[in-house]
Amino acid sequence: MKTISLILVSMLLLLSNKGMAAYEPSPKEIIVAGRVVNMGKDSQKVIRIDFTDVFAFPTKAQIVGDDGSFRITYLAPYPAQFHIEYGRSIPLYAEPGDSVFVTIDAKKIEGHDYLNAVISSGDRANINNSLWKGLNYISASLRAEYYGEEPSDTLSVPEYNQILEQKISVFRNSISNFVHVNNIPRETEEMIQRILTYEFSNFWVKNYKYSDYSPAASAEKVKLFENRIFETYNPANFKYGIFWHNHTFNYASALFHQYAGEDYHNNEDLKGWIKVREALKEKPAGFNRDYITARVMRYFSEPADSLPGAWELISSPFVKEYIIRTQNQAMPKFDSIDIPGISYLTASRTVEPVSPVDFIRNLSDRYPGKVIHIDVWGTWCGACKDQFPAAKLRKEEMRGKDVVFVYLCISSEMELWLKDVEAFQLEGEHYFLDRDASKLFTANYHIDAYPRYMIVGKDGKVKNNNTLRPVAKEFFTREIESYLYE
Repeated sequence: MKTISLILVSMLLLLSNKGMAAYEPSPKEIIVAGRVVNMGKDSQKVIRIDFTDVFAFPTKAQIVGDDGSFRITYLAPYPAQFHIEYGRSIPLYAEPGDSVFVTIDAKKIEGHDYLNAVISSGDRANINNSLWKGLNYISASLRAEYYGEEPSDTLSVPEYNQILEQKISVFRNSISNFVHVNNIPRETEEMIQRILTYEFSNFWVKNYKYSDYSPAASAEKVKLFENRIFETYNPANFKYGIFWHNHTFNYASALFHQYAGEDYHNNEDLKGWIKVREALKEKPAGFNRDYITARVMRYFSEPADSLPGAWELISSPFVKEYIIRTQNQAMPKFDSIDIPGISYLTASRTVEPVSPVDFIRNLSDRYPGKVIHIDVWGTWCGACKDQFPAAKLRKEEMRGKDVVFVYLCISSEMELWLKDVEAFQLEGEHYFLDRDASKLFTANYHIDAYPRYMIVGKDGKVKNNNTLRPVAKEFFTREIESYLYE
């Protein structure tokens, strides 16, 4: 097994060396169009697309036409795998300038015949049709079998890496066998292999000493994220979607806490920045280091111009423009849209429909003169539920102040929603969004990960669509109180 792992690492290093050439995005519009067929009275009416652009995280939703048609465009900076949300998560791949057409069978997509529910045509059709079937095979057959129980985080980094490499090797061999039997294109196989490799980063490596942010524990995490099997500094990996993004996000977080975390919490930001800057200088230069540096910089309150030597680390004009844009970016102006499919849980625990309205404006009208904290959660979201105890404490601390706590349950079953509200004894205002309403709301307010928390000011405007979790006590309370006195 050890020999297989070493061979696998060597193969990945060869692939990595091919992809290390200078890289710079060249944005072009992609078109994703299609039609939903065999729609019934209860079929979903909304298509949502999560474009995997780590520089913007765009999510778009659209009510399909009377004939089931839809057409959504996006200015894509680089090739990437992304998802359509309709009944299931439908993976697609496109490169800048592509036009992709997708036919979705509404009856089949939620049934046993779902593998035959999606047909892609247009650009990358061969990849997209095989990607749909390949990733569903992984979901149905491999995840439970090969993930298993995570290694103990008492293991040393070399021991943990050895188990990780062995596990991924077995995983990749199984995928190769499936690909051979089903005549899946080589390019699709590579994509499936890499996507699932990053799932191990997201679930195993991320959870190594999960709640320990000390410099020593963070240094060990950095070594795991830098395992050669992940090719962290290969720009070709940007096309592998959300799991690649999560890998680099978690890696940047570990770098920050290894070198700068303690100084940051002691209000010595610049001292911490200089330490992490020197560490970044030792990493392979190129587009990936530029992006990882940009991620690390976002932990600091100072703009890039105030971080000594920051621009010396950035070689890509695209990344430099991204840094400038995001540090100067005010809260975007969200569209005012009337959303059907919202329900409200009354004090007597009955469920009442809410007329199709602009939800944020409706909250402001319902709770005038209040700061509104919105917890966007789902019954399927364990991380959301992990925050409930801390949220309860924050509410007690804010009791008597002009703050309303709203729970907004999305993409869930109503029966499970009602059970969870009672089981967790969630005090506050409760709203439920059906599947179509969930897609419209999350796309309009740029919500792409959970748990998610929003703050609406007394003036009825969204002040922050991605505020800190309740467990971050001081920061959480400080931000809410800042809006109380505006």
